Amino acid sequence: MSLRDKTILVTRQREQATDLLAGIEARGGRALLLPMISIQDPISWSGADNALRQLRAYDAIVFASTNGVAQFFRRAGELQIETSGLSEIALYAVGTKTQDALQQKGFHVAGMPEEYSAQGLVRYFRTMNVRGKRFLLPRGDRGRSELSDGLMELGATVELVEVYRNVPDIGAAASGVWHSLNSGSIDVVIFASPTAAVHFHELLTGSMHLQFPPRTKVAVIGPTTGSALRELGMPVDIVASVSTSEGLLDAIELYFEN
Repeated sequence: MSLRDKTILVTRQREQATDLLAGIEARGGRALLLPMISIQDPISWSGADNALRQLRAYDAIVFASTNGVAQFFRRAGELQIETSGLSEIALYAVGTKTQDALQQKGFHVAGMPEEYSAQGLVRYFRTMNVRGKRFLLPRGDRGRSELSDGLMELGATVELVEVYRNVPDIGAAASGVWHSLNSGSIDVVIFASPTAAVHFHELLTGSMHLQFPPRTKVAVIGPTTGSALRELGMPVDIVASVSTSEGLLDAIELYFEN
């Protein structure tokens, strides 16, 4: 019960927040949910559709999220495109959750970085010869450029296709959460993606007109999300050394123990 008496706000997508919410409660804390992300289809599928129709033209596909996996294969199904040929293409995943999503669809994952982040993927590809290889990166509308820039610097050809949009999912309970935050009764706010951080900051400084309370700590799932928060001028107090829900909660526990 090492998080006893701690109130922790989770900003993750509702469908992906289950592990965090249950983990907080199991460790004695009080969990609040304010989803900053709802996954919707892209405004246009044209880029993704073109890529799906010529899958064999790519040497590798890199999936940076489970959302990317779900949307990519759902669209393939809608277009009645046979994806069995992907077994001949190297598929890479940013972390264990994304790897699991691919494996559940029957695909072998060629590689995954030790550090579950875009920066970790770039470091992973530096150990390989990717010059001249053609990479496909299915991603969201707010995807950052670290991975694509890193691959291009290594001599690869990169094609980015949008397979989903991230929009805030602000429900009826939001006003109560904002009041709790403004009053300083929230101990930690968790961010699991740069997009969630951006949406939160936009609401915090825009329609809510609130300042981030000094006593409230910020915990992030990895360095990429931490960098996004710092770029927004927000503090980063806790960074998970292992970019998973359990790793993030371990980091929060360790912070308060010290």
